[in-house]
Amino acid sequence: MGRHSRSEVYEMGNADLSALSVYLADKPYALGKQPTALDATLYGFLAHILWSPYEYPLKTHARTLPNFEAYCQRMRKQYY
Repeated sequence: MGRHSRSEVYEMGNADLSALSVYLADKPYALGKQPTALDATLYGFLAHILWSPYEYPLKTHARTLPNFEAYCQRMRKQYY
């Protein structure tokens, strides 16, 4: 990452978020109907991006992908 500019890093991150959104589509969890360790990891990253008190390009982009909010709310409801 050190060899890339800040804007390049955000571009790569946004591309990764877009790919993850397509992969998740409307599935309840990453690998099917039951959450797995992968979902715990995804939730940790996505919840931090969506719900942190800071505004930055990854958060702006993630908010345009509505399945992320639904996914995080589903995980939160399952375990809180």
